[in-house]
Amino acid sequence: MNIANIELAVRRICQEIYPSIRESWWLSATEAKLIYELVVCILGSQVPYEIALAAAEEIRDAGLLENPTERYCAPVYEKAIYDVLRQPLHGPGWAPAGRRYRFARMRANHISRTVWAIYSDGGSLKGRLEACTSAREARRSIVEIGVGIGPKQASLFLRNIGFTDELAILDTHLLRFMGLFGLRDQTTRAISSMQSYETHENHLRYYAKSTGYPLGCVDQAVWIVMRVYQQEARA
Repeated sequence: MNIANIELAVRRICQEIYPSIRESWWLSATEAKLIYELVVCILGSQVPYEIALAAAEEIRDAGLLENPTERYCAPVYEKAIYDVLRQPLHGPGWAPAGRRYRFARMRANHISRTVWAIYSDGGSLKGRLEACTSAREARRSIVEIGVGIGPKQASLFLRNIGFTDELAILDTHLLRFMGLFGLRDQTTRAISSMQSYETHENHLRYYAKSTGYPLGCVDQAVWIVMRVYQQEARA
């Protein structure tokens, strides 16, 4: 793997995606749209993105994200989510039998508990975000209230809704890149705490400054490049 080629590819992708990376739409979004984006991130942990997205779309299309706490009690809601997740999922180019979501029961529980934590006291996801004065505060707030949501999932959610472009989603692709460029100790196998996550994120932020692009833009470009390299290595 040629490091110089990787860096060149990252900078080229940054140039392409930067015009759209700063789009902030969350303030005009409906509450159902925001919770949908959060559900995508909950479902995406240890699951291929396309399967998580298909599962979230099924939950949305079943009407389970519109005022859920007004229409269901918690146990019935969790079962309704589970009933959707245990069905075969279908997507472009998939086999007719579809694909299965691996953690249907566990993630149904996570989604239900997260939704109830957000809405049961009359609060809202948008209101929680509006109360935050920084991206890191918003991330900590989402991790605090979410079940099955760590700093990586919370960062992805905040980037996807356009809340910030200054957080990193430190998945395996990003961590491998950081190891190649000496931005992390390669003996560290997992980032298990918020403190450790923010320390590693600061290392990538330092690198991002050298490119002239925001951390979120560099993060996304690195993910694209490293994923392609991994796919080519397997071919």
